[in-house]
Amino acid sequence: MINLEENMIMEIGRDSFFDLPKLQKLTFTKNNISHIEDGAFQHTFNLLELDLNKNNIQYLNRHTFDGLANLRKLDLRRNHIYNLTEFTFAELWNLQELLLGKNDLKYISERAFDGLSQLAKLSLDDNKLAALPSGLFEGVRGLSSLDLRSNELRALTYDNIKPILDNLKPPTSNLLLEENNFVCDCRLKWMHTLRDETKSQSTKESLESVTCKIDPPIVSSAYNKMADTDSKLDFNKEILHAGITIETIDKNNITDKKTTAEDLSKDHVNDILIQAAKKGVKRTVLKIPPETLPCPIEKRTTTELVPYMIDPVIPIQNEMKTFRLQEMNKSSRVHFMATIIAWNVCFAFFFTQNILVNFNVF
Repeated sequence: MINLEENMIMEIGRDSFFDLPKLQKLTFTKNNISHIEDGAFQHTFNLLELDLNKNNIQYLNRHTFDGLANLRKLDLRRNHIYNLTEFTFAELWNLQELLLGKNDLKYISERAFDGLSQLAKLSLDDNKLAALPSGLFEGVRGLSSLDLRSNELRALTYDNIKPILDNLKPPTSNLLLEENNFVCDCRLKWMHTLRDETKSQSTKESLESVTCKIDPPIVSSAYNKMADTDSKLDFNKEILHAGITIETIDKNNITDKKTTAEDLSKDHVNDILIQAAKKGVKRTVLKIPPETLPCPIEKRTTTELVPYMIDPVIPIQNEMKTFRLQEMNKSSRVHFMATIIAWNVCFAFFFTQNILVNFNVF
């Protein structure tokens, strides 16, 4: 073991640990390392644990960890890593624990963890992740402990979690998701199922603490689909927020707390709900019945050009008569011109025939 903790090391150069075949643990905690040259660890082929916690590392590439085929644990917490490119850890075939918490991660390639077939624990907590690629965990199907707390995730879908879902059900498994920016929609339904099926107490406790925010467009859409006032009151009380009701919101242009729902117009109540959503009203995900979670509307875009352009101007009632008359006149003119052309063609044909006949007779 070599412990280089709390020094002022700024760079790990190539071949820094040449001829140390028995080295198993290497610690660089609390240094100022910002650069690791490719091949820096290529001779430490028996290294089992590498600790780079609390440094200034910003960038990693697929050759940073060349030579560490036997590494079991890699600690990269408290650095400034902002993205992970594809095959970043491809050489770490036997890695079981990867710690990336408290970095500046915003982007992760879908194939960043490819090659980590033995990985069992992954921490990505305290980063800036707003979304995860759908196939991110396809290459780490043995993963049984995942920490995604304190990110900016708006959704974590069934497709995201499906490759490792069965691994999160045993008692020793672990899934941590608190303190994200989840939106209350149907993409979170799988959490209900996992809560009922997992035997992991820590996973259950985490899922029961996960909150989501009401998205204003979803609130408006779901609310307007309800026909009667009573159902809307139930929606307001039971779905949006147990402690935020129409009678208790006095910060949304309502000064009298005794104001009843019947005294408020539909539009006014809807505005209250939207304003509440904008102010970040949160609900516990597992307290929302899964069948009431609305699904987001898919936005479809295209760059294809339409084959022809249709005149978007539609005449109003006062112009309709004139419009029809113009169309009739236009049609009449076209018909008249076609008739003239047809007569001219016929006349030319017969005239030609007469000339040919007279010529033959002559």
